[in-house]
Amino acid sequence: MNYKIRDNELIITGKWPETERDALKISIEKWEWLAKNITDYTGAPDVGIDECALCHIYLKEAGNCFGCPVQRKTRKHDCVGTPYFKYQSVSGDYNANNVDKAIVAAAAEVKFLKSLVK
Repeated sequence: MNYKIRDNELIITGKWPETERDALKISIEKWEWLAKNITDYTGAPDVGIDECALCHIYLKEAGNCFGCPVQRKTRKHDCVGTPYFKYQSVSGDYNANNVDKAIVAAAAEVKFLKSLVK
């Protein structure tokens, strides 16, 4: 997958994965990329279901989160209980303090997702 930030949006190009294992790998890759590439200049781009490889399999195709490894771990829908929500609370803002918080939250999401890999 290829990633870039344009107009405070994360743009992802490439072929979306078809398996849970590949979706987890791409999700980890995306959050690692965000943690390394968010700057005061780019801001922390908004990230949602359109930018999530796991959502492409579970939410968009199946219509719900059941079976998603994140949902299995948290027993909640929509990634509630993960560092994703800390990231979302500061995304979309060019404030340097929020960018720093977004980088920390992105790194925490990487750690969380890696804990799901078997």
